[in-house]
Amino acid sequence: MVLRALKSLRAEPERAPFMAFAGDEVTRAILAKLAQERGWSEQSIRDGGIDLAMDTLAGMATPRQLIVDLSGADDPLAAVGALSNVCDAGTQVIALGRQNDVNLYRGLVALGIEDYLPKPVSPEALTQALERIARARAADDGEKEGQMICVIGARGGVGASTVALNAAWIMAHEHAKKTALVDLDIYFGSLSLALDLEPGRGFREALEHADRIDGLFIERAMVRHSENLSLLSAEEELTRGVVIDGDAVDHLFEPLRSTFDSVVIEIPRSDLALYKPVIADAAATIIVSDASLAGLRDTARLAEFVKELGGEDGLRLVLNRLGLLPKAELRPADFARESGLQVAAAVPFLPKIAAESMVAGKPAVVLKKRCKLATALYAVCESILPPEDEEAEPVSFWRRKPGKKRGAA
Repeated sequence: MVLRALKSLRAEPERAPFMAFAGDEVTRAILAKLAQERGWSEQSIRDGGIDLAMDTLAGMATPRQLIVDLSGADDPLAAVGALSNVCDAGTQVIALGRQNDVNLYRGLVALGIEDYLPKPVSPEALTQALERIARARAADDGEKEGQMICVIGARGGVGASTVALNAAWIMAHEHAKKTALVDLDIYFGSLSLALDLEPGRGFREALEHADRIDGLFIERAMVRHSENLSLLSAEEELTRGVVIDGDAVDHLFEPLRSTFDSVVIEIPRSDLALYKPVIADAAATIIVSDASLAGLRDTARLAEFVKELGGEDGLRLVLNRLGLLPKAELRPADFARESGLQVAAAVPFLPKIAAESMVAGKPAVVLKKRCKLATALYAVCESILPPEDEEAEPVSFWRRKPGKKRGAA
């Protein structure tokens, strides 16, 4: 099998998620605590104020989140104006300072600073400021929320992971949608294996601590497969129990939907009750089943569950692995009649393609674009995706026109 490679989500040029400039030891200690809590490197914290920030940032790609101490500046407004000349568009800046002055605050915000916090500042105040920024970004981007598609296997081994993987690939590569593929089985999920990737870090922490979920969580936890396809998964030790924070379920998909056009989620049958809010908000839910009697029974139960959550319009049924046990299978027409669902796709058992896909670490639709699985899933995806809309202009959170940075040739 192809060697696994951990791939970063960040686009070129690489931008760090965080950097801070502290004017004194007390502030540095507080920033170090914040960095530790959020999984940032303490090496991103520099000893110095805004002058050091301008010198340092002039020759590099600026971080997504920047915290800078204005205490040493004679004219904070002029200093921030100069700072904007060395910051890339999109950098989100929080300023710290000794003055508790509403007029200064208003002036800094008018220049593009996201927030200003008087010193001494607490880790809690910084965390709240970062969360406000994340919510504001989601609100600005929220007019065009990403579409969520849930995939649920009616039985174990029916190919729900295969359907989720190939559907996500089709959306990312055939429809040019920036797509997140999410594997909610944090113990036995197989989507990272199917893409020949190592799972990212931070997924478990996010599920256990809802207050840590924000836009930066994506940077730490997701692994990039290609320009338009990224994976969120885990491979937790079986001896470690994970207690999922109920609030995390509500907060988990907010930053994903504000970042991605499509979010394809494989949900384990055993955790359906926990992920009710996700299924209720989904644009579509794909139930994957074989054509067995047990599959029929559980498909009908799942369909009723999804309908009770208001998801009837987006419900799709994929019958998979047909022909594996022909004498024990119902005909698709009979399965549809008894389950009350129209069969959106009937996919034959394709062991050769499945084996090739597993060995190569690539989706089946990449290896055999015209196989029956690919044809069926192309049709399913076409039925789910909304009509093409004109894309909105991206919002810059550092409110200046992108230009040549100071010191640039």
